[in-house]
Amino acid sequence: MNLNYSFRCALLSTGIYIAIKLAAFFTHTQFTGVGAYSGLITLGLTGFPLYAGIRHKRDQKFGGFINIRQVMVAGVKISISACLLIALYTYIHYSYIDREVIVHWIAEAKRLGAQENKSEAEIQEAIKMLTEFYSPFKQATVALVGILGTGTVLSFMLSSFLVRKPKISEN
Repeated sequence: MNLNYSFRCALLSTGIYIAIKLAAFFTHTQFTGVGAYSGLITLGLTGFPLYAGIRHKRDQKFGGFINIRQVMVAGVKISISACLLIALYTYIHYSYIDREVIVHWIAEAKRLGAQENKSEAEIQEAIKMLTEFYSPFKQATVALVGILGTGTVLSFMLSSFLVRKPKISEN
């Protein structure tokens, strides 16, 4: 089976995301500062496969030249593939792997609510919001939008490095 290079870059982005997500889960750091920023670290690291995919497209398909529109199209295509795969994994992760995250945040909401003398209704409202936010579907949606948005912005930023136009002859 021969996979398209752009799709392989999307798979690499997905692999990076899964590796960091599982590392945070298995080291029980998802509730610490490192775990909280692991999502941002992942978004930054997705720039490397995106760069590789766009550069490959420029060098192999377009003969070493690419304009900003072609950079954006290539980057968004890679990002769409990656965000769909990552959203699918995120849904599975919060449905079957990391089911303790909501338990932790509910306990934290109760503890902080009691510490701040919140009423039982206010605590229950906070728990309801947390339960909705950490539902597998909501987390998958956040991952979908986050990866696609970041990929689009990174594609635009990478265009400053990757755009090459052919030299115009003076004849």
